[in-house]
Amino acid sequence: MKKLLIALSLLLAMAFVFTSCTGTPTTDADATTKATTTAGQATTQPTAATTLEDGTTEAPTTEGATTEDGTTAAGTINKNDNNPTTASTISTAKSTTKPVASTTKKPTPTKKTITTQAGVIYFNNTRYRQTFYDDFEGTTLDRSKWEICPEWTRHNGNVWRKDMVSLDGKGNLVLSCAKLQGSVYKSGAVRSRDRFEQTYGYFEARCELQKSPGFWGAFWLMPNSIDNGVKGGSDGTEIDIFESAYLSSERINHAIHWDGYGSDHKSIGTNVHVPGVHTGYHTFALEWTKDAYRFYVDGKKTHEITSAQADICEVPTYLKLTVEAGTWAGQCDDSKLPDGIKVDWVKVYKKF
Repeated sequence: MKKLLIALSLLLAMAFVFTSCTGTPTTDADATTKATTTAGQATTQPTAATTLEDGTTEAPTTEGATTEDGTTAAGTINKNDNNPTTASTISTAKSTTKPVASTTKKPTPTKKTITTQAGVIYFNNTRYRQTFYDDFEGTTLDRSKWEICPEWTRHNGNVWRKDMVSLDGKGNLVLSCAKLQGSVYKSGAVRSRDRFEQTYGYFEARCELQKSPGFWGAFWLMPNSIDNGVKGGSDGTEIDIFESAYLSSERINHAIHWDGYGSDHKSIGTNVHVPGVHTGYHTFALEWTKDAYRFYVDGKKTHEITSAQADICEVPTYLKLTVEAGTWAGQCDDSKLPDGIKVDWVKVYKKF
């Protein structure tokens, strides 16, 4: 019996040793290796995007991920101009990768002479309120603001004609020039006479000028009383804010005329060089005060006439926008006609 118990004990001990030898227990070293491997895998795989409380998405923090400022983690600007959906996603994404600062400098703001707010401008330290505005929307001229000028004979026998005035349906007044017959050309003109007239103020028009020679566009002010025989500013003055008669030299004319158009007629003016004036739109303006006329192109003063040089107009004037042919502007090129000027808008302001 004693021998039997000893034999059973030996058998149990052998079974225990056999089981221990064939198992795969995890050692401390094995556990460290596994943890290192797992961590290594995590650094090479992007983490899933996470929706934040504010509804934005936190982007994965992998190399090359797009950041809020449009750069990638590698510093490459992402300009997906052809994919607005992608661009929108980029603008709302947040990234845990620190964005690389852009090397592109923002343009330095240009100081503007005029600050506009709700029909009010501040110009040369003076506060003005808007008194007239037309942006020429639609396809029909607003007859409460404008009259098409009478069909008069003008320079060198050329004429104004009503069919040379139109709106293009794109927000422009179009004043055209075309051949009528022989050596006579017709062109368009409008005025605000008996509809809007004003003494002093700030007057401006945004225009695209002609591309062909032989005629010119103009924005000017005209009184009803210039030929009444009275001398000085009380009889009114023709004020030519701009005349575009110098196509080849990129110059425009500023001028005034007073004391009628007869033997007492007086005038003073100048033509100024404006690079690119016949390319695109430009704003032509006048500040008319009791002591001076100041002319501007695109916000830059180009000429000034003071009361020491001329009598300053003291009476109301109406607006005129015109095109007319004449030798002053050279010879018309019939192959390039009809041509003309476009007027985007006209604005007038008066001192408070």
